[in-house]
Amino acid sequence: RLWRMAKPYRGLVLIAGVCALLSLGISLLMPLAVRAILNAAEMPDGARALTFSAFGLLALYLLRAILSVVGGTRLRLAGESLAYDLRVQLFSVLIRQPLPFFATNGVGSISTRLSSDLS
Repeated sequence: RLWRMAKPYRGLVLIAGVCALLSLGISLLMPLAVRAILNAAEMPDGARALTFSAFGLLALYLLRAILSVVGGTRLRLAGESLAYDLRVQLFSVLIRQPLPFFATNGVGSISTRLSSDLS
């Protein structure tokens, strides 16, 4: 049932998943970039290669940070939107309850149940 409610947000979750996989791939490339920097530092005329490798490593860090922000934001947006939809659906069911329901269940117990179920 929850999976059906999450259907409108599958694009956001997919973007977050792709960003996470790309970020993971970049993390796996970082040791190779460090190796390239160390190899360039050992070469007698490797200043150009060292500079290129250092900027490449910096670009990898920046790209990984951007992917993490984009993926995290999309996943958070999907989660909060789904929680909002759940709250709206729950409150719409709650206000349609007959009066005896509210007489037998105290307001405090209903509030506690709602807040614990939605957290």
